Amino acid sequence: MIYFKDFIPSRTDVGALSSGAKYQSIEDLCTEITDWSEGNPKFSIINIETVMKPINYGSSGLKIVEVDHGDAEAITAYHRPFVRVWYKKV
Repeated sequence: MIYFKDFIPSRTDVGALSSGAKYQSIEDLCTEITDWSEGNPKFSIINIETVMKPINYGSSGLKIVEVDHGDAEAITAYHRPFVRVWYKKV
């Protein structure tokens, strides 16, 4: 069976209205992916891709929003890139 895990850049600073929020760098995200991979030696990575989907940074944490054009949550979500790692268990 093939699985995937999403690595979403965390918000590092809320920022002011004029400057906007700041997010985890791609380098830090790559370090997080490497640490995850090395900590799971029974996983074999098949592919790594960058994905652009709406992400809601609400009070309950980060979540990827499935797009339904009539859904207010999808409309207010931010479109941010994240990394998806495809893997299988060996």
